[in-house]
This record gives sequence, structure tokens and C-alpha cells, in this order.
Amino acid sequence: MNRWCMVVVCAVVLPACLLSAPSYDQTQFSCPEPPYLCPLGYDCVDGVCVRPEDAPDTGVSQQTPDAALPGADDGADTDAALATTEVVLSGSGLMDDTYIRPDRAAINYGHNGFVSIDADPLQIGLTWYDLSTIPATAQVVSAELVVYINDPIEDGELVTYRLLEAWNEYEATYDQRKDGVPWSGAGPQDGTYDPTPVFTFAPRAVGSYTIPLPVTLVQSWVAQPETNYGLAWVSNSQAGRGGQFHSSENASDPPVIRVRYR
Repeated sequence: MNRWCMVVVCAVVLPACLLSAPSYDQTQFSCPEPPYLCPLGYDCVDGVCVRPEDAPDTGVSQQTPDAALPGADDGADTDAALATTEVVLSGSGLMDDTYIRPDRAAINYGHNGFVSIDADPLQIGLTWYDLSTIPATAQVVSAELVVYINDPIEDGELVTYRLLEAWNEYEATYDQRKDGVPWSGAGPQDGTYDPTPVFTFAPRAVGSYTIPLPVTLVQSWVAQPETNYGLAWVSNSQAGRGGQFHSSENASDPPVIRVRYR
């Protein structure tokens, strides 16, 4: 039986809250020029997203997009301009997840209670998030993914890439993305994902982790749903290590995605 839940919360957020960002230990974001992949409250410095207080003095100013919102000015109109809606999605039906592996190239793992990512033997995680309840005209303020790690990665990192092809959770294998439809590059490989990493993630202990998602990436998925094919997760461990997190099919601590927007 599919499990799903959706919570919509309205709130008024003070400007100071929008300019701060918590520390997300062991998560690193790449930001090739132009720096469009940094989460809110981070700056792009030498190809990596960092908090302004941690960055060297390079003359880069803190990103504060809220200051330029149309209609936001001094007085009573400011609070109205900062009003946000929060959508919380979790469970099978509102997110898809599976993993694929070349040594079992014809097997689908969409019903498993975990997503496995490994360097040896190779296992690639696939995740997708249904953002269709958010209006296409909405301005995304923040987005974050919460995952429960049941098997941490001992060395190296988990790296995510933006997928460029549609796939089916209960049909995807290493050989094909849907029944009878192969990946452009087996695996997926070249042509099936954007080679620029979205973020790297190095969970070293069992437990729940909150990962901020790049606002501009989520914004593009909301504004152009036809470009939302989700993420591919791989391990870059030189020692062949990998890890696992609970999937949307798991009754205990399934993934949760939170998106705040105006």
C-alpha cells in the first residue's frame, strides 16, 4: 500500500531568518560559474559553496535575493511580501526512489525499503520528488531533504547529479529506464545526467540528516516540471565503499522533502 503525506503550512518569516543558514556538516556543494547551485545563505568561492563567515575575503558579497523582491519595501507591505508557504512531502506516491547495479542489470529494486549507493560493486541510487502541488509561478525560498542513513559511508562521499531522462521507479534497471526503453548511456552514464555535481554528502554515522537543496535547481523543477527527472546518487570512494538510506517504501523514517515558497 502506498504511503504518502502532504502538509501545507503558511507562515510569516522575518527578514533576519532568511539571511541566516545553519551548518550542514559533511555536506558540500559545487558551484561552477555562474554560481547558480548554492543554497540560500551560501556564497560561491573557488567553485565551492561556503557560508559568508567561513569564506576568505575575496570581495564576494552575501547573496540576499529577498532584498530585491518586487513590492518589498519599508513598512507594512514588507511582512506581506515575506509571507511564505511550506510544503512537506513524504512517502511513496510523492517521491520515487530505487537503485540500479550492473552485476544485476535486469533487476528492479523499486520496492526495497532502502536506497543503496556503492562504488564496488557499483550501485547507483535514483530519487525523484513530486513538486506538482507547488504553483509554477511560485518563488522558491528554501528546500531541504531529510534522509535516514542506515548504513554510513566509511570513506569518500556520496555525490548527486541531475538526471536528464525520465525513469520509472518499478521498472528502472541498469539496462533500461522504463520497460523497453534503454538509458541513453548504460548505467546511467554520459547523456543521462548533468556531469556537474549538485552536492556531495559524507554521512559517517547512522541517523537522520538534513541536506539543503540548491534553491535554483528546485526553482527550475517547479517552473518547468518537464525538466524534473530527479537525482542520481553515486559513491566516489577510492576504497569501494558505499552507504544506504531509507526509501519512501520504508515504514520507518522515510525521506522527507520540505519546500518553502512565495
